[in-house]
Amino acid sequence: MNIDQISNFKKYDPYHVGESISFLPEQILEVTQESKKIKIPKNYKNVTNVVINGMGGSNLGAWILRDVFKDVLKKPLTVAPGYLVPNWVDKNTLYIISSYSGTTEEPLSVYNELKKRKAKVLIITTGGKLKKIMERDNIPGLVFNSNFNPSGQPRLGVGYSIFGMMGLLSRAGLIKITKSETEEITRMIYENNKKLVPEVDSKRNLAKKISLQLKNKIPILVGSEFLGGNLHALRNQFCETSKNFAGYLEVPDLNHFAMEGLSYPMSNKKNLAFLFFDSDL
Repeated sequence: MNIDQISNFKKYDPYHVGESISFLPEQILEVTQESKKIKIPKNYKNVTNVVINGMGGSNLGAWILRDVFKDVLKKPLTVAPGYLVPNWVDKNTLYIISSYSGTTEEPLSVYNELKKRKAKVLIITTGGKLKKIMERDNIPGLVFNSNFNPSGQPRLGVGYSIFGMMGLLSRAGLIKITKSETEEITRMIYENNKKLVPEVDSKRNLAKKISLQLKNKIPILVGSEFLGGNLHALRNQFCETSKNFAGYLEVPDLNHFAMEGLSYPMSNKKNLAFLFFDSDL
């Protein structure tokens, strides 16, 4: 495939994946505006821990927020996707059920158990059964629009996931982010988008350069602790969107185990491609 031939992008992307990716800043601005309407009971702010249950694309925001805000979060935050409610979840737990569609089996399955334990439940969704539960039982949370995710895929609505979750945690008094910080984030994304769009040729487009280097390889994404959630999110995109298996490792932990594992099999050198994410931090 010639990645500098613009017609190829439309030909091989009938489900508007690229368009959803380019709408990241619009997703952020839309859900940030909607988050202002969130009303959370006062007793929800007196919790000892936070759990977020969402599957695949519906938990990407949770992983990112957990790692980015690890040094400032006022309460421990656990991402626990699946059918199991941790034994320590109780009336002092803030439990967020996240399902983009509102129909995801696993997080829906834990709701009755949470009621038994009297956990403080919040919901984030676009609709479906989860929205009906929210309305029926008067559960606080966020029902957001997804006007800027034409693909309809939860994993490509990551702006909604990150900033929707952030809205919930902010309203619960667990994290803080200012209007100016949000504006700066969206400004930076807009600026970077200009450099990475399909119209920019592969000689000047870093995304295209990297994609060519990763072709027929297993990408191993590497970054430091606070970027762990970002690595997790990108790993999911490689696997789900590109249909290309990928993994990730975090510094400094990888220094203590992963290096030794590179010795074998001997095919590692041909099959693996390490992609490092640097930061001024």
